[in-house]
Amino acid sequence: MYNLVHHVAAGFNSAARGYRGPVWLAGAILLNPGFSRCTPSRSESAEVQVDPYMYYKMVGRFLALALPKGATRDHPYIWPVGDDAVAAALAVPPLLISVATLDTMRHRQVKYCNVMRRAGKDVEVALSPGVGHMFCLNQGAPGPADEDTAAHIAELVEAIACFVGRRHGYVARM
Repeated sequence: MYNLVHHVAAGFNSAARGYRGPVWLAGAILLNPGFSRCTPSRSESAEVQVDPYMYYKMVGRFLALALPKGATRDHPYIWPVGDDAVAAALAVPPLLISVATLDTMRHRQVKYCNVMRRAGKDVEVALSPGVGHMFCLNQGAPGPADEDTAAHIAELVEAIACFVGRRHGYVARM
């Protein structure tokens, strides 16, 4: 599930508020999370979809597989922050959110970041221009299809390394 990292981070830190034992979450990384709502965002409702597999109706079919019977896209699995009050109550570690500029769900990802920031959460964004949803996985194995995609993947890995490094008091270099 796209949004599992959010739920694990919120659940773990809520259960362990103030705990700093041998295991704790120093941060959470959400790669192109699949946030959606019943009312399509600007990128979800765009007449021309960049990714033929990630249009609003198709995404709805995938999301329905993860939701309890009868639930809508407004369910917390798909839109975990509800409103600003819900976000303020969450005990989450610092977050790094990967947003691809051609991702159909990019406006929801940005909205999530804004809601979390208004709630006082530490949120960083790793922006990947010119690529779509989960671009780092969609290019096939064993490696990316072109040099541009490889460069975007390297930039994302660098952003992740720096985020992790800051959580542990050192600067990561790739």
